[in-house]
Amino acid sequence: MYDCIIIGGGIAGLTAAIYASRAGLKTVVIEREQTGGQALMADKIENYPGFSGSGYELICKAEEQALSSGAKIIYDNIEDVSLEGSVKTLKGENETHSGKTVIIAVGASHKRAGFQGEEEFFGRGVSVCALCDGAFFEGEDAAVIGGGNTAAEEALYLSGICKKVYILHRRDKLRADFTLRKRLESRENIEILYNTVPIKVKGEESVKALVTNRGELSLKGIFTAVGLSPNTEIFKGKLELDEKGYIKVNNRLETNMEGVYAAGDCRVKDLRQLITAAADGAAAGEEALCTKH
Repeated sequence: MYDCIIIGGGIAGLTAAIYASRAGLKTVVIEREQTGGQALMADKIENYPGFSGSGYELICKAEEQALSSGAKIIYDNIEDVSLEGSVKTLKGENETHSGKTVIIAVGASHKRAGFQGEEEFFGRGVSVCALCDGAFFEGEDAAVIGGGNTAAEEALYLSGICKKVYILHRRDKLRADFTLRKRLESRENIEILYNTVPIKVKGEESVKALVTNRGELSLKGIFTAVGLSPNTEIFKGKLELDEKGYIKVNNRLETNMEGVYAAGDCRVKDLRQLITAAADGAAAGEEALCTKH
């Protein structure tokens, strides 16, 4: 029996573990794959106060701190939850976990862009992570689909590897912040194609070209960065979600179920950044302590 069960080992979950365990709660983080979440895809983090480095470096430090604070990390995939009453039960693939409070920090996953061949060529030229797969396209042409900060960061990273990088955005203006837009303008091998929509991939064993509404681009790599979708499927019908599937919480991060909190990218919020995820984790960890007492 745990005092606090945290579902998800991203920065929100790890921060919650640090705060809960330091407060004396018997705490466990349950992660289905590997700790880190979306942060692992960040080649360089520049907007997290007091830290400069990669997402991997930040997560390693956060995990080490959570463990040294007394938290436990278990790898299991939660398939079903029972959140009513004073004892919460989480059924995983490997075992069943019980606790007095639950902090949901399951994060979000990349959305698909929706062009023909996206699934078929995934892993064979189509990717969602430049840091993970960019090296496969050294000296080749590649495209990034999207117009936000993630798309800009992916393109900037690829510009140091690829011969040329296209940014395809369906609107006439990027959503990326000012600093990133200025960096894009300074890279001679980045070309932004506005009002451009991907239609289908051409290729056999791997990507050879991308057909758009404005013509065909000969390239080898396609990276999608068109937003996120919350990993909240197992909570449908059990917690209040908004129309996009994000978990509704109050200003104390409480869900509609007593003793159950949500933190990070999976909850309804305006700004989804590492710093706000960490803040959510800290607040949720403190709330879990208040619930126990």
